[in-house]
Amino acid sequence: MNKKQFFSEFVSQHSNQIALLLIMIFAAILRLWALWQLPFMHDEFSALFRTRFDSFNQLISEGVMRNDSHPAGVQVFLYYWVKLTGFNEFWVKLPFALSGIFSVWLIFAIGKKWFNETVGLLAAAFAAVMQFFVFYSQLARPYAPGLFFVLFAVFWLSAMQGHEQKVKNKHLVMYSVSLALAAYMQYFSMLLAGLIFLCGFFMLKKQNFKKYFISGLFALLLYAPHLPIFWFQIKAGGIGGWLGAPKPGFLLDFFAYTFHFSLFFGLAAITLMAVFFNRNALSFIKNKRRIIGFLWFGLSFSIAYFYSVYRTPILQYSTLYFSFPFLVLAFFSFTKPLKGLQNLLLIAFVLFAGSFTLIEKRSHYDLMYNQGYDQAAVMMAEDRAEYGENIAFAAIGGSAEMFAFYMGKQQLTDVKLMNLRSNPAEFWDYLDEINVEYFGIAWADYAPYEWIESARNRFELVLKHKSWFNSEYYLLRRISDAEKRPLLAKERFLLNEDFDKSGISFDKDNVYGMLWEASGDTLFQKTDNMIVASLLVMAVDTIQSVKFVLEFKSEDGSQLHWMGGNLHGKVVLPGEYFWLHAAYRFDAGPENVKTALLRSYVWNQGNERFMVQRRFIYSRPHDAILLGLYAPIK
Repeated sequence: MNKKQFFSEFVSQHSNQIALLLIMIFAAILRLWALWQLPFMHDEFSALFRTRFDSFNQLISEGVMRNDSHPAGVQVFLYYWVKLTGFNEFWVKLPFALSGIFSVWLIFAIGKKWFNETVGLLAAAFAAVMQFFVFYSQLARPYAPGLFFVLFAVFWLSAMQGHEQKVKNKHLVMYSVSLALAAYMQYFSMLLAGLIFLCGFFMLKKQNFKKYFISGLFALLLYAPHLPIFWFQIKAGGIGGWLGAPKPGFLLDFFAYTFHFSLFFGLAAITLMAVFFNRNALSFIKNKRRIIGFLWFGLSFSIAYFYSVYRTPILQYSTLYFSFPFLVLAFFSFTKPLKGLQNLLLIAFVLFAGSFTLIEKRSHYDLMYNQGYDQAAVMMAEDRAEYGENIAFAAIGGSAEMFAFYMGKQQLTDVKLMNLRSNPAEFWDYLDEINVEYFGIAWADYAPYEWIESARNRFELVLKHKSWFNSEYYLLRRISDAEKRPLLAKERFLLNEDFDKSGISFDKDNVYGMLWEASGDTLFQKTDNMIVASLLVMAVDTIQSVKFVLEFKSEDGSQLHWMGGNLHGKVVLPGEYFWLHAAYRFDAGPENVKTALLRSYVWNQGNERFMVQRRFIYSRPHDAILLGLYAPIK
């Protein structure tokens, strides 16, 4: 037998093993690729900063109960893990990436046990390359370990089915531990652990019910130390609260996201199942497991959806992370068992198609490895090298510490760091005090655009503008008073008024004035995603309560949204000039706001005397990168 024949025969005989090896190689590469270069995200910073306590009791009381809405499992692990690794991106993220890799193998093993080897291979192949699974495996958060322990529990439950006459004690112990650990990770992995346990009674024979019930009690006993934390967080309303209510099309958006917003990738999954449909797949046992797979996903979604609608919004894509593998398994469960070489070819196709759409269409690695907290620091360092002492910097985000982490790596010690709770008036004073020609400003975590607008009204020319996921950086320069402030590409003035030196006067007899209104139907374009309004005012008396209002009204006159740019407690003395700003993102509220009646006016709430010198309103385009990890970008 020559080498070619030997190779051909080897591949033919070991095609399924080669296919599984390929799956695991792709899963590992996609999750571990340059992991040391992957910066921390907001949620990871939040968890890491909550490890800096002197005692375990402090960690639980301050780091978990009062300042988190997740179970303590991952927080406790990080508390001890960072004592060994420090805040090093690679070592902090590595256990979570490994959890994601091992989860791919567990999906295969469960699929093979429940249905057939082809089902296991197909489900594992899609899990290996889907951005949904890759992304959450690269975060030092509860998702990857939560999924691992959920799958591990199902793995041991499936093993019990192979010994139905007498369930082995080691299977019961491993099953109990897995359920408990799943509950310690995340509340929706805890929900799934409960569903798994209940469904176990339908998967095992009656003679094993007593031992099985005891295994559930043992899992509950292992979880018992966490019950005070659970009840505290429930009573405090800490689970959820910052999200918006889900839209009716949430599930369709979710499926589009999981298949990379790619018609090709989505149709590939449907075509594979349809072409290789197994007419004999509806056996009682397999049908029962299939129903369970659909049920776990359906219940997870339904509970989260109705809880979000009727109590507190909690539904987001990550909520479905723990149940989605079972939906994938149930979907492919209709596939008939194929020969080894057929499996190998199909798996190779799925892996390359998924990887291509992940890298090219979703730009996953560009988005993940170039994020605002670290890249803003890099760009500031570059601009410092170019402009020296003639430039100042500021950054606004969820936490000043998050920006400071990467600023320190770039030896940037003089950046004005603000968080979303900071008073904008403090920032305005800083802008008015600095005497430089250039200014670099970054924002993250959906910081209000009014912060950026206040800087652009003092440093009018944008020399550089860069966007990343949920963050931006602007390099600005002052221009002479005689020049008009230019807009960026695709920004459009909707109103631009300069008044003469006397301006438009307000006093106690002018409570409201300068009304301007227009219909959004005729005003806004499809690409517009934000409206920004600015008002330049000179104080005649001491000023502190004037507002510049933007409001949206529906056809019947009801108010859809109201906002007023104000001084945030700043007191303006006679003869001083000041700006008022208001900015609204269309994706932050009702969908019909963009077509509503837009009204803008000055509200002289305190009957004060002042002169309006300039007013302008403009629209800004949608930048797909800002939401690119969860929304289409190409």
